[in-house]
Amino acid sequence: MGEGDIAQRYSDHALTCFERIQALLQGKPHEKMLVQIAVPNHEEQILFAGLSGLLQTAALENPLFSGQLVVVAPKITSVELAACLEAEKCSGRDALIKYEDGTRYI
Repeated sequence: MGEGDIAQRYSDHALTCFERIQALLQGKPHEKMLVQIAVPNHEEQILFAGLSGLLQTAALENPLFSGQLVVVAPKITSVELAACLEAEKCSGRDALIKYEDGTRYI
């Protein structure tokens, strides 16, 4: 795939995330909400970690919003991913977290 492919995919994903976050916030939330995005730590897909900026901006604009971007192993199972996201939900509000070889980095 060429550079245009990843740029277009990034743009598409960023727009989708923006629209979903916007819809959540337009619902005038009355309690805290957390949005988590999981990104595989694999080749060009790691570029999607840049979506953490979108989450951080939304959090600055609305104190009830918080977001986490979690970089995970590319071959993580759905069960492992669910456990990872649940652990992050409970452990704190770090905006960008990376897991590599079982170690958590912030």
